[in-house]
Amino acid sequence: DISVALTAEIKNEIESFIFTWMDNLDEYGPHFKFTTEKEREVFLDALAKGEDWIYGEGEESPYEPCKKKLDQLQVFSAPLNRRKREHEEKPTKIARLQSLAADYNKFTEDKDKKYEHITAEERDSIRSKCGVILSWLEGEVKEQNKLALWDEPTLTCDIIETKLKELKEFCEPIKNKVKPEPKKEEKKDEKKDEKKDDKKDELEIESDEDEDEVK
Repeated sequence: DISVALTAEIKNEIESFIFTWMDNLDEYGPHFKFTTEKEREVFLDALAKGEDWIYGEGEESPYEPCKKKLDQLQVFSAPLNRRKREHEEKPTKIARLQSLAADYNKFTEDKDKKYEHITAEERDSIRSKCGVILSWLEGEVKEQNKLALWDEPTLTCDIIETKLKELKEFCEPIKNKVKPEPKKEEKKDEKKDEKKDDKKDELEIESDEDEDEVK
């Protein structure tokens, strides 16, 4: 029976969740430093009650009450997971933004012929944009560093991703601007030669006519 299998599976999930988070909130657990004492107290109490429920009333409960119980417990874990993830992933995101700005700044000094059509004004606009982004980042990092690990972050990975996108969308169209086709000087020279030949022919015709008149 599928419902029996699903119920047994979610009961195992609840049991695993309870014991995992009891360890996570231990003084040496991975989430300890991302919680306040009050949060740990409330969460541990919910875990203890969940353990009593799963071995008591919940033992004979069908799927839906079990799913509801798991959802209730996950409400406590969600912000702790988020703070931990932000703390661990943010340095990489910050480094990416700094590196991207450095690459664009370096590009503004590139003298390669393939970029000779990029104007000084366009290069300056990239430098200015990078400066604004880096200044913003520096200020945000300073504010974030004033907070404790258990505080909700003010500078998030999503915000940094937005700035990465903003910087790319500004700089890439300039960097990838198509170089104009070189003027075809050869054709101009050909036209000049054609005009010279036409004039030469005209002069020769006039000369012949003059000779005929003399005769």
